[in-house]
Amino acid sequence: MNEQAPDNPSRLDTATRLAFERTRIAYERTMMAWIRTATSLVTFGSAVYKFFEFDIKYAAARPMRMKLRGFGLTLIVIGLLSLLLGAVEQGRDLRALR
Repeated sequence: MNEQAPDNPSRLDTATRLAFERTRIAYERTMMAWIRTATSLVTFGSAVYKFFEFDIKYAAARPMRMKLRGFGLTLIVIGLLSLLLGAVEQGRDLRALR
């Protein structure tokens, strides 16, 4: 077998090129899952926050409402951090693939 440069995909055999492509597509699917999860968390967190922002007619339930608004903000922050984590992981994986 002849030696081929692994950094030049055009010189790799077909099986190796397809393996690289499958791995890259798997990384893309993983990134889409990160995006879907982050979007769900941010959306649900925003809904919780807004619901308890508009529900201010009962002053007796104020401490509980503030805790739930904090929960909504926490979900938003977790969603944004998960999106950042997914982007970092995607970059790291694609650099390793090269």
